[in-house]
Amino acid sequence: MHNDDGPKGFFADVRQRIDAVSLWHQALIIIGALVLIRLVGLFVSPLNLGGDEAQYWVWAQVPDFGYFSKPPLIAWIIGLTTGVCGDGEACVRLGAPLIHGATALMLFAIGRAMFDDWTGFWASIVYATLPAVSLSSSLISTDVPLLFLWSVSLLAAYKWIESGQTRWAVLAGVAVGFGLLAKYAMIYFLGCLVLFLLISSDHRQRLMSTGFLLLLGIAFLIFLPNLLWNWANDFPTIAHTASNASLGGDLFHPLKMLEFFGSQFGVFGPILFGTLVYGLIRLGPQLRRAGEYRLDTIFLLCFSVPIIVFALSVAVLSRANANWAAPAYIAGTVLVVDWLRRANWTNWLKISTAGHTAAALLLVIGLSVPSLVDALGFSNAIKRVRGWDEMGIAVSELAKKHPYTSILSDHRETIGQLYYYANPRWQPVVMWDWGWHPRNHYEINDRINEVTGRFVLFVSRTDKIDHIERRFQNVRLVETLDVPLGAGSTRQIFLYEGTGFGPSHGK
Repeated sequence: MHNDDGPKGFFADVRQRIDAVSLWHQALIIIGALVLIRLVGLFVSPLNLGGDEAQYWVWAQVPDFGYFSKPPLIAWIIGLTTGVCGDGEACVRLGAPLIHGATALMLFAIGRAMFDDWTGFWASIVYATLPAVSLSSSLISTDVPLLFLWSVSLLAAYKWIESGQTRWAVLAGVAVGFGLLAKYAMIYFLGCLVLFLLISSDHRQRLMSTGFLLLLGIAFLIFLPNLLWNWANDFPTIAHTASNASLGGDLFHPLKMLEFFGSQFGVFGPILFGTLVYGLIRLGPQLRRAGEYRLDTIFLLCFSVPIIVFALSVAVLSRANANWAAPAYIAGTVLVVDWLRRANWTNWLKISTAGHTAAALLLVIGLSVPSLVDALGFSNAIKRVRGWDEMGIAVSELAKKHPYTSILSDHRETIGQLYYYANPRWQPVVMWDWGWHPRNHYEINDRINEVTGRFVLFVSRTDKIDHIERRFQNVRLVETLDVPLGAGSTRQIFLYEGTGFGPSHGK
């Protein structure tokens, strides 16, 4: 401990405190401005909800402790935001930019706790402008609350390991528990924490401490309602999560692994991911240098590298989506910022952040004015969030003219869009009965039956409907919609009427 009671030491301490406050205020202003721009973009954008977003909105209409493919937190968040500002697309997505902004501020706290205020400042700005965060801020997904709760857990776990104070273990347990209600990927956090405690001989005793047991116990109690919901419903969410890995058949796909690896340059940014890879390549020799790496660095490595390695392993066995390693970049952001600063490569940090900021602003402009996206030849990138409102209007207009007993579709994404856009609506929306074990929420809750199938308006994305014709006494085409998707592209929607749903009619 260094102590200097003289005037020089006093003024240096005051200056340091002023600089710290100034950096915090600067980060707050920059991140606040970016969040505001993204919010304006959401409310200006004419784009529709995606299929998953519409499904989350459907879930939010009936609050529960679980849903077919995801735990409940995403639905609770949408229920909160739409309850405050309405059911418009921007209100459904409102939580995304706000929560990502809060996560960026958490990274300031993590960087400051582990290193210094400048590391915290850069970590917060870097995170707020990451390519994946910019894209994620324009839609609502389970990754949004997951990353925030992961950042809270990371800070709390570090503080608990450093100080041994029980309050930090309690906070970590609360954050991990709610993180599991956001996305089951939060389980990685506990694995990473155990890995670090096993590696660090100075902290290994924490594994048997009251604090660690308290952390696990609180997390389990918060997660328990979802576990009980799964038990009562034959574990659909857990089974769906496991099936996403598709670990069956041929289990060697090196090109899939390379594809996933390449996608991380887009998720984290080329300079930042390149720095992470370069740092890991040089990790062995540098770890052998006395004092080169602090325990803080080992901590961050334990909460980033294993997740990326695990996702790469899944990718080589079957496939992995680009966002499956997203939690790694909470610790990874702080780690790379520290590496670049200690190597005096801050200019690369500035270049990366400037490029990501420009891309973030262009994304907001593009999503606000889709005609610009069309003009640049990228209309394919947004076609899945266009045209659903027009389909909904056409279906609603037709449905109010006829005494249909239901509006039917055989496609999960279309069902969600019908729920959201076919309003006002006087008939229930129902899902086709494929005769197999349910594969989505609608096949459990909204499957067609002989009552709802007496006289249906069937909304199809194809004219190949043999499976429909076999189960109805009569089916006829009513209308074909050519919904414009920009740049001359269209989505064909076929509207049929069907009467007398029941067993196969031998057609």
